[in-house]
Amino acid sequence: MPQGDTDKVRAYATQLVEKERHEGKTRITLRSGDIHRAIGLKNAYPTVGQALNGKTFHDMARVKLVDYYGAKSRNGSDSNFVFEILNPAKRASEYERSVPNYPKRETGILPDPMVRRESKEDIIKKLTERIDELTQDDFENLVRAYAQAKGFSNIELSLVLKLKE
Repeated sequence: MPQGDTDKVRAYATQLVEKERHEGKTRITLRSGDIHRAIGLKNAYPTVGQALNGKTFHDMARVKLVDYYGAKSRNGSDSNFVFEILNPAKRASEYERSVPNYPKRETGILPDPMVRRESKEDIIKKLTERIDELTQDDFENLVRAYAQAKGFSNIELSLVLKLKE
């Protein structure tokens, strides 16, 4: 039975999460546009947003949505979903056996997982070059990216964002 687009999004995003889980990470940010492009979708940003925002994916990947930034509809190419990775020590194969309809990995249609990341230096350079010309939303998005790269908590992030106001 062929996989639908939503299932492809879930399967690919789960691979990204599992890669980070295997590396011992506890958080991951998934950007809709990157997933959309990686699995070759056409004008299906709402599908990506709905898949990443849904309980089915959260249960499948064992993640908890802790933050979001981007389009208010959560359906744009620049929608960024920040997840806490739950049970980082539990092996994926144990979980796969316990979840009905878990997508099989042997489909061969998914590219290798790659998460778009900006280096700390790139983020700092962007901030310093554009700080005065930024709108409040642009400023918040750049500060969020920097704060996540540095591992700031949400409370620390909110304090930094108040400095621009």
